Amino acid sequence: MKKTKVNEIENFRIGNAQDLEGATGCTVIVCEKGATAGADVRGGGPATRETDLLRPENMVQQIHAVTLSGGSAFGLEASSGVMEYLKEKGIGFHMGDIVVPIVCGACLFDLAVGENTHPPKKFGRIACVNSEFNLVEHGNVGAGTGASVGKVLGKEHSMKSGLGTYALQCGELKVGAIAAVNACGDVYEPNSSIHIAGLYDPTANTYMDSEEMIMQMAESRPH
Repeated sequence: MKKTKVNEIENFRIGNAQDLEGATGCTVIVCEKGATAGADVRGGGPATRETDLLRPENMVQQIHAVTLSGGSAFGLEASSGVMEYLKEKGIGFHMGDIVVPIVCGACLFDLAVGENTHPPKKFGRIACVNSEFNLVEHGNVGAGTGASVGKVLGKEHSMKSGLGTYALQCGELKVGAIAAVNACGDVYEPNSSIHIAGLYDPTANTYMDSEEMIMQMAESRPH
């Protein structure tokens, strides 16, 4: 098994679009030939698009793009730009003269980080155009532009996160991941207590423990 790059996985390409001043953006993963997909939607406030199509009892067998976006539910608009681009390229299900691209999407909440804006429809199109270059970008790009972690005590004690990718190859098998990390809590090295990012005390220049802070807040509440 060896480490590889996510853009070296055949038949997929990735593009980003972002507004650095507004601190929001979107990421698109395009598969022109179509791909079998599944979804595991979690959390108390999911903002998703077309994920019900991925249920096994439904008739859709392949999708043509996934859009990851900032902007909370407003950011779902970016997927319309992705659909528009794919339709113009003739990518999607063909029914006579009609082309219907299947685009699934999910959004994260970044409205409190920048200028309370969201990725508009044109950002989805821009991300698709950029996917033609299929570059790997990390950090404050795409869906990770306004992502943050460690938000238990408000943004004064939180930290920026962003977009990350990772890929491995074993023989001919290639597996890759793209994630925009927008956790309320902290980020640790796998299977360790090594603190990477999260709740932060800017005065003491040290990390704080979100779980411990939540427990202290709960215990201090009147019963």
